[in-house]
Amino acid sequence: MKIYGGLVSNSLSLIADGLDSLINVVSSSFAFFSFILSQKPADEEHPYGHYGFEVLSVIVTNFLMIALGAVVLVLALIKLEVSYTVAEVGIFYGFVTTAIIATATLSTFILARRTGSLSLKAESRHLFVDSVESILVLGGVFLSVSYSYLFDIVSSILVSSLMFYGALRNTLEIYDSIVYKLPGKELIKKIEALIHSFESVKECHKIRIRKLGAHLFIDMHVLVSENTSLYEAHKLTDLIEDALKREIPNIADVIIHLEPFEYESLTVSNKKSKEDKLAS
Repeated sequence: MKIYGGLVSNSLSLIADGLDSLINVVSSSFAFFSFILSQKPADEEHPYGHYGFEVLSVIVTNFLMIALGAVVLVLALIKLEVSYTVAEVGIFYGFVTTAIIATATLSTFILARRTGSLSLKAESRHLFVDSVESILVLGGVFLSVSYSYLFDIVSSILVSSLMFYGALRNTLEIYDSIVYKLPGKELIKKIEALIHSFESVKECHKIRIRKLGAHLFIDMHVLVSENTSLYEAHKLTDLIEDALKREIPNIADVIIHLEPFEYESLTVSNKKSKEDKLAS
């Protein structure tokens, strides 16, 4: 509707907004199928699950947003050299399509909140940006009909800028998943406090967290008394894993390396002694 409305009213900003909505159709479909694929359980070829499909969905959406944003920007700059008029019918198409995209934005945002999906969250942000674009374009079309075609050009450039901004926000969203950045020290402290709440645990360290989409993969070293039986140690790891997943729902997997506390303490002591001798 936006593209057709832009063609019949001679509005570049409506066409640009329509191209962005075309991205939404493609990226929303891709996000939907990526979300379904990401829920598949781990298998032999994907031992960490299929959560990476959501990251892939965001990358594809970014590529589309940047490509069409560049096209719109170039067209807007070319149009600056030619004076033209925008027909009043463009206002009608701008109003109707704004109402439609606002409804789609709200429904996708609610679904993203309920599921915690990274791809749906990125898509809801993209749709929100598109809603803002539609409002700006509607204002630009109205002003271009009433005053000057230059308002149509300005609206087109704003649409292009918002496409680039949306792509940047999406990139920041998946940054932690790409570079394996630690989600936050507060999360480490929360995990340590939870583990130390078990009386059998003497110490825990070397906690590592890898984020993939909205999911967390955690591994750590837990120290227990050397007199702890294998059965007791195994039961303890199950209790720790259950407690972590209960307190932090987005944990996908936990790997716990059990070590005897006395052995670890002796190793640290011997290492320190050797360092002291070398220093002297």
